[in-house]
Amino acid sequence: MNAARHIMVGVSGGVDSSVAALLIRNAGYRAVGITMKLWSPGDQDAASAEACETEGGEKTCCTADSAMDAKRVCDQIGIPIRQNSQHTGTTVFVRRQRDFLDHGVEHLKPMMLKDVAEDIGMHLSTISRVVNRKYAHTPQGVLELRRFFSEGMLNEEGEEVSTRILKLRIKKWSRTRIRKIL
Repeated sequence: MNAARHIMVGVSGGVDSSVAALLIRNAGYRAVGITMKLWSPGDQDAASAEACETEGGEKTCCTADSAMDAKRVCDQIGIPIRQNSQHTGTTVFVRRQRDFLDHGVEHLKPMMLKDVAEDIGMHLSTISRVVNRKYAHTPQGVLELRRFFSEGMLNEEGEEVSTRILKLRIKKWSRTRIRKIL
């Protein structure tokens, strides 16, 4: 009777969320487990570490093991699970555009949505949703995530340059030429 209705259930892999997911599924709803990735591969993000609960010095949430527990629970009770792709996508944007963030628009590298999707194994439409109408507070100001993306062209040295940089250079050049004429 409720099979047409989807209910998203936050699943941590712990007892409470596992039982809640099972009860929702048993009530006839289409349960979908969700979990968030709050860690960075290979390092311990300070904000993630602060957000994690500890029990006897052991982290009890917000780790890769927690996400694996949540996936295992969802697999066992037969419901799909989704992870928050926002963090995963933005981690890639920041890694690829570090020079842009540190030094400004002249250091923007060509980056396409499809390249990021392939890099992290997500569908192009997922990455598009991650950046659509989302903003980040950066050293360059508050920027729409779409601004991290641009096509590229080869310059005289054979290096790929962002078309956004080329457009800015043309704009600057034309302003200089107009001022000289006036």
